[in-house]
Amino acid sequence: MGESPSPGLEVLNESGCGARVEFHWKGDRFFHTLMGIRRNKVHPLLESLEGDAHDQFPPSPCLSQVHQQDQTLFFTGATSECHWSASVQPSKLNLVGESPEPFDVLSFEFACRLKKQSHQMCGAYRILGAAKMHIPISGHFAFVMLSDYKEPVAIMIDSENLLFTDENSILRLSTDSQSPNSFPCTIQWKFRIGWAGNS
Repeated sequence: MGESPSPGLEVLNESGCGARVEFHWKGDRFFHTLMGIRRNKVHPLLESLEGDAHDQFPPSPCLSQVHQQDQTLFFTGATSECHWSASVQPSKLNLVGESPEPFDVLSFEFACRLKKQSHQMCGAYRILGAAKMHIPISGHFAFVMLSDYKEPVAIMIDSENLLFTDENSILRLSTDSQSPNSFPCTIQWKFRIGWAGNS
């Protein structure tokens, strides 16, 4: 494959705070970084854990092709046992009982066509050194922020299922559906990220 694009999307509020994702090519696939933005300064917080050409069931979806249509990124990729598709786009999130106004988020949707049984399919992220994870709320929300509480930079993650491993240094986002019992089958999961700090 020749030189690959490095696509990215972001959502910002009026104060220049928000969330961003950047995709970069490495080896035979895209990896991506999730970031918090405070007053237009970008801070990396999470980085996807990727496999290599020998992994039939890599820790994150193998995304090797990208197409952009307006403000939506579409990805596809495959190994011999799996075929993935994904999309990323800006959207709105309403929090019941919180602010009556929806706020801007980036929505991620994934689908994997499996030929046979494997471990739980998910997206795995390394929590970067300057960041820390906060305990999920109601099993669906988590917060990743820099350690500097004086000027917090944070993103909120809204997911169907949050799994923490390796002493909370790895975050896994996946479906909460039961494991399939027949193959081939398609597994889907999604999550959203948005600004969670003060302006």
